[in-house]
Amino acid sequence: MIGAVGFLAPWMLAALAALPIIWLILRLTPPKPRRIVFPPTRMLFGLDERENTPARTPWWLTALRLALIALLILALAEPILRPDQRLASGQSPLLLVLDNGWDTASDFRERVAVAETAVAEAQRDGRPVALVATADPRADLIAATDAATAARRLAAIEPQPYLPDRALAAERIANADGADSMDVLWIAGRIDDGGAAELAGVLDKVGRSARLLQSDRPGLVMLPPENAADAVHVPVVRFGAATDAMIAGFDDEGRRIVETQAAFADGDRAEGLIELPADLRNDLARLVVSGEASAGAVQLLDANWRRKSVGLVVGEAGRRAQPLLSPLTYVERALEPRADLLRPSAPGTSASLDQLMKAGASVIVLTETGNLPQETTEALLKWIEAGGTLVRFASSNISGSDERLLPVRLREGERALGGSLSWEEPQPIGSFPAAGAFGRIGVPKDVVVNRQVLADPVALEEAEVWAELRDGTPLVTARNQGRGRIVLFHVTAEPGWSNLPISGAFVEMLTAIVNTAGTIETGTGAAPRAANETAADSQPWRPEQVLDGYGRLGRPGPNAKLLAAMADARPGPDSPPGLYTRAGTLRALNAVGPNTALAPLDPVRLRWTGDLGSLEPGRAWPIWPYLLAAAALLAILDGLAVLWLSGRLVRRLAGTAALVLAASLLALPTERARAQSGAEMEAALTGTLQTRLAYVVTGDPSIDDTSRAGLEGLTRYLASRTALEPGEPVAIDIGTDELAFFSLLYWPIDATAPVPQPAVMARVDAFMKNGGTILFDTRDAGGAIVPGAGGTTPETQKLRAILAQVDVPPLEPVPPDHVLGKAFYLLRDFPGRWDTSQLWVESIGDTPRDSNRPVRGGDGVSPILITGNDFAAAWAIDENGRYLYPTVPADPRQRDMAFRTGVNIVMYCFTGNYKADQVHVPALLERLGQ
Repeated sequence: MIGAVGFLAPWMLAALAALPIIWLILRLTPPKPRRIVFPPTRMLFGLDERENTPARTPWWLTALRLALIALLILALAEPILRPDQRLASGQSPLLLVLDNGWDTASDFRERVAVAETAVAEAQRDGRPVALVATADPRADLIAATDAATAARRLAAIEPQPYLPDRALAAERIANADGADSMDVLWIAGRIDDGGAAELAGVLDKVGRSARLLQSDRPGLVMLPPENAADAVHVPVVRFGAATDAMIAGFDDEGRRIVETQAAFADGDRAEGLIELPADLRNDLARLVVSGEASAGAVQLLDANWRRKSVGLVVGEAGRRAQPLLSPLTYVERALEPRADLLRPSAPGTSASLDQLMKAGASVIVLTETGNLPQETTEALLKWIEAGGTLVRFASSNISGSDERLLPVRLREGERALGGSLSWEEPQPIGSFPAAGAFGRIGVPKDVVVNRQVLADPVALEEAEVWAELRDGTPLVTARNQGRGRIVLFHVTAEPGWSNLPISGAFVEMLTAIVNTAGTIETGTGAAPRAANETAADSQPWRPEQVLDGYGRLGRPGPNAKLLAAMADARPGPDSPPGLYTRAGTLRALNAVGPNTALAPLDPVRLRWTGDLGSLEPGRAWPIWPYLLAAAALLAILDGLAVLWLSGRLVRRLAGTAALVLAASLLALPTERARAQSGAEMEAALTGTLQTRLAYVVTGDPSIDDTSRAGLEGLTRYLASRTALEPGEPVAIDIGTDELAFFSLLYWPIDATAPVPQPAVMARVDAFMKNGGTILFDTRDAGGAIVPGAGGTTPETQKLRAILAQVDVPPLEPVPPDHVLGKAFYLLRDFPGRWDTSQLWVESIGDTPRDSNRPVRGGDGVSPILITGNDFAAAWAIDENGRYLYPTVPADPRQRDMAFRTGVNIVMYCFTGNYKADQVHVPALLERLGQ
């Protein structure tokens, strides 16, 4: 190593010692004699008395040749710039450890690029490579393979929506490798999951040399938000020197409805406030840190998060002039920070209950009330059936209540100290059964009960006991009623019968009831937004949509499994973060929960003894290619010099060649502005003034010819059946051609074609985000499944690799009420050459807002359509209008339906969702026979 330059083959520098010998040989060797034809008449024309042929090589030519030889020797020694920053130093096998949890997703491409550099260096050195992805769910043994195999594995690694299990990775590495057997490169994440110290110890043991690389890019993580009384408080934690965080809120149809900013002051924690009315806040389904592509920057919201409205009703006997002596004072203090409290203004218990039910209260707390009028009882039962939660407290007159408004049948009289059913001493709380709503609350030791209402033991068989005293008598009972529930505290809501209302456990118990309650839309008897999760429901939770490492919602993969209990679920390979459903109830599992450890990964705390580095600084840069280029240039100059000395190159020609060469070299490093060519101007004008269909060129002549013939056939069909008369179809190179002139691109997937470069996919992503639509056709509905590929075809695997580089929205098969099925023709299926594949579009929610509309369209056109039915082959015609490919099955109606599908797709992309307008409803209903 010489300064900042090192050599991979330093032994080649010994050849520099031969330069003096070469100099001597060149000096003693004269140039080749000039040959002159000797006819007598021509001899005199070419001779010059003053011209002398040199006896030895000119000094400048000797210097040029010595420089040429020196450059070749230096290039063969493979010099590199900054050899100290070479990633894969050493001669032992390379162990490459790559963290791929959600904390690496925001800059995962840069991490993979560094890993690819390390693998390339190992491949150049002929060293085997063992690759370990710490969040990879596979538990296979670590084995060093050739660098080419490691590079292929590296290309398939993606960030996962959970933190890595470094303890498991440490165990796998320790079982596979011996001490001091490998050179270690650890590309670490930002967050310590608790097993980083164990992994660091194992890597220190197995590594002859070890280097840890960390990213200097700041990262942002969103903590679970709090739906407080005044606003939604969204805490954000930063890793690094992040400035501010922009937080966006989306509803369940993916529409951005609010934005707010969280500014960091001195610490690493900031908080954004979303100040909206409670009804609008409850419409939020997802909060995202804008610009942070990570599952840790997303919080999915379910019914448990939504702020509930709780109505408070005190019976006639409990209405008192002193507010502090009100029976519900302690309930108010417990729930005020956690729910929106509704205090009815209507006189009388029945009127108050009616007012609360019409206001859409999710929970009604009722005390000091006995029997209610029959009409009020029926209305209250209907409200409970729709998903409401009725919480009642014992009182002296509760025994006169309708049994339908109690979870259990009560015995006459109360049990109290000194009474007929007396205790020798006050009874403490015995337990909170695990099956009840209070199962995760610690049993308070200081709560005692002096008086209670007793439940009929026979009636307890039909109810749930959520809390019981030490003697086994129930303290809180509950019963499910339809989609709602009834809960009864067997003591009063004030400290007359027990000191429970003034304990901390009382707050936790009421909070648990409110959190598990459903939400009711405004209006009596309206359907609840979310059903209650009941302890008696033993069905497992099924994954509905899951997050990937970049924070995007999609369909669950093959690793996602059913969950027995959401309360105990933790993000992992078998339970990825996302939305889970059970019996109509939707629950969210987030990558970052209340108990997620977010300690930064600190090498000092890990006692890391190896080298430290950053992902951002420049890597070791090979300079030998530039030396070879310089040697090639000197070789050209040497050849020109030899021609000139031999008289075969006139001086003027040599000067011209030198000027041309110098001009070309000066033009290489800069970009020259140029005017738009005539062909480009013509293409721009044609694309602007005439509507044309376009297809993406794959490079396979058969696929491209089919695409051109298919769009030609669809163009003729459009001209004959609609008012649209498109021009000739256009072949598009997505890497160079302007995409803005087209609303729809047809992209057939070729399994053998390479995945486009990130810069090209960035153009595609911008095209889709700016209003364009791409129809991806895998053409594999009749293809063969690749064994061991997860039940997918090569075309589907290629499509996944392509879409991994763009921001793909959540997708779903075209719903029956989607505008795509009504854009021109009324369609239920979308066949092509095949009829077995579904057509996928952007998901716009489960149900339309207005159920009277026969179509739904969202706010715009889906930027992506995916099918496998090979549309172009079904549309393809030759010059005479004959079909080029048969449909499977060979049904003329299927081909006609394929053309109709193409017409609907074109109309949908060109006209948007105008068919969802209310003005078309009568005509569509008439066409549908309704």
